[in-house]
Amino acid sequence: MEELRKKYIDLLLNKCIYPKNKSLFISYEKENIDFITLLIQRAKQLGFENFLMEERDIALEHKLLCKLSIQEIKTHPYFCNNVWNQAVEGNYAFLIESTTFPHYLDDIEEDKIIAMNQTTMKTYSEYMKSVMNDSISWTIFALPNQLWAKTLFPEENYPYQKLEKLIYSFCMVDTTNPIEAWNQYIHLEKKKTIYLNQLNIKELIFKNGLGTNITITLPQNYIFRSLENNHCIENIPIYSVWTLPHKYLVDGIIYGSMPITYLNYHIDKYWFKFSNGKVVDYDAELGKEYLDEFFSRDDSHMRLGEIAIVDSNSPISKTKMIYNNNLFDENIGTHLAFGSAYQNTIQGGIKMDTEELDKSGCNVCSAHMDFTIGTSDLKIIAKTYDNYEFEIFKHGNFNYELINEDGPFDKDD
Repeated sequence: MEELRKKYIDLLLNKCIYPKNKSLFISYEKENIDFITLLIQRAKQLGFENFLMEERDIALEHKLLCKLSIQEIKTHPYFCNNVWNQAVEGNYAFLIESTTFPHYLDDIEEDKIIAMNQTTMKTYSEYMKSVMNDSISWTIFALPNQLWAKTLFPEENYPYQKLEKLIYSFCMVDTTNPIEAWNQYIHLEKKKTIYLNQLNIKELIFKNGLGTNITITLPQNYIFRSLENNHCIENIPIYSVWTLPHKYLVDGIIYGSMPITYLNYHIDKYWFKFSNGKVVDYDAELGKEYLDEFFSRDDSHMRLGEIAIVDSNSPISKTKMIYNNNLFDENIGTHLAFGSAYQNTIQGGIKMDTEELDKSGCNVCSAHMDFTIGTSDLKIIAKTYDNYEFEIFKHGNFNYELINEDGPFDKDD
């Protein structure tokens, strides 16, 4: 396991981020300080000189939420520190640990959870702008924790080790050469984007047995992106190619196939009805109050900003588990996102101002909330401006015959 940890750290530092200087920002949970210490030691060996740290502490967070009022939450330094904006100003590369503490905050009032999320989102404002305009290098990566592992594997004698091994497997760390393994996968993903960008797609139509039946128009100058198109592996693992919808041209209904885990929101059994790009009706069996709050912020929160196409036979999907962690669950199948679009998914988008982006159909928003719609029977039809139709996605997976390739996960056990 020690050797796998070293390989994971080298993958993060040598492949996932592309620092523009010798500065590294790390956001992590206190429980994983030992791993982070090893990571910093290796980063120094590789020439990193400047470090900014954000140590999160779920136990402290719970204690503060119990005793503070809503107004105090909004001003407390734990929730409204400025370290993320400092890192953006210093042109740091970002390594952001993702770990999940199931049900840890279940006894906290919903209004306090909302206040905390609203407060912390403000501290990420410059970071979010930089992510969407492609001006920083960033990677979200996963580490286990004891509570998460025990929740997922209650019958296991060593649940932490099992989850840790799974994470390394999902990230190809258990291969002989993880960087080469990712290079090969990136090459295949690039072939997808080349094909999709040459199709001159007008609309994508999504249908499955859950009831999803939605037509999403793409801007005329859309760009499908993959890992090789970018200067970082934004999430590790990531199994998608992605683009943007036209913010004003989405019509139909979508049913979620996986729970939404967004910040400290947990939403499940949800659906959304769209007209002219905007949510006009919705419901959820769990967490509807969080959707109410999210959509109440402004018009941009009720519109889509991302389409990410993911094979439903991905390594994560093959485990037949829900991880209640968006980094994993969004890689179980195709997903969409409310809120901000990546400006590099539209030609010239990085140089556009807000008015130009809006005119092009690119959604600009302060938030980005993914939700999974992929299923094993999901079908996606691409209609082109040349009046052709292509079934680019069938039986839950990309149609690899279109690019004369085998699926990357077809032969996996």
